[in-house]
Amino acid sequence: MKTRPMLTLEDCRKITAAAEAEARRNSWNVCIAILDDGGHLLHLARMDGASPANARIAIEKGRTAAETRRSTTAWQERIAKRPELLNMPQVTPVQGGLPIMADGVCVGALVVALGHPLGLRGTLTAGIVHALGPLSPGGRRWIHADLRLAPGNSGGPLADTAGHVVGLNTMIAGGLALAIPINDVRRFVSAALARSP
Repeated sequence: MKTRPMLTLEDCRKITAAAEAEARRNSWNVCIAILDDGGHLLHLARMDGASPANARIAIEKGRTAAETRRSTTAWQERIAKRPELLNMPQVTPVQGGLPIMADGVCVGALVVALGHPLGLRGTLTAGIVHALGPLSPGGRRWIHADLRLAPGNSGGPLADTAGHVVGLNTMIAGGLALAIPINDVRRFVSAALARSP
């Protein structure tokens, strides 16, 4: 029987805290809904000042994004061109529901780092992807994740909750773990193999 990792309540609390911090930075009064990939509600937080309707709307936008793997903005744009799509069941075409994907990494998703930190075998640490980009303009692209790396995690895989390797753990900078995106690793390995005799 196949099994897969699931988000825990603690994971949901961490994700919510990060989303609330972003909302406060932007002066947004929002409701934050976290759903699993099947569109089932896992956690809900309604910030002070958010209307009661925000809770229902957030859940439906999240469900649409989770189940269709498309942003609700994309649905909004498609329906503007094809109004008959409004008849699709369980689709909420209102901006705000996001499965944020960048280079195969779901930004904002739970990720795990595997390795042998400090000589301990079979360890795992979990965190949240914050960004995909360089540390400075024109620099190498990194996956920036809020997780603890120790000597022994470097060179190990960074994986998403579906078990897909999304990066190669490298180092800590500015309090965040940095991993090389897996597509960059693939390009490097392909180029190295092409050059070898």
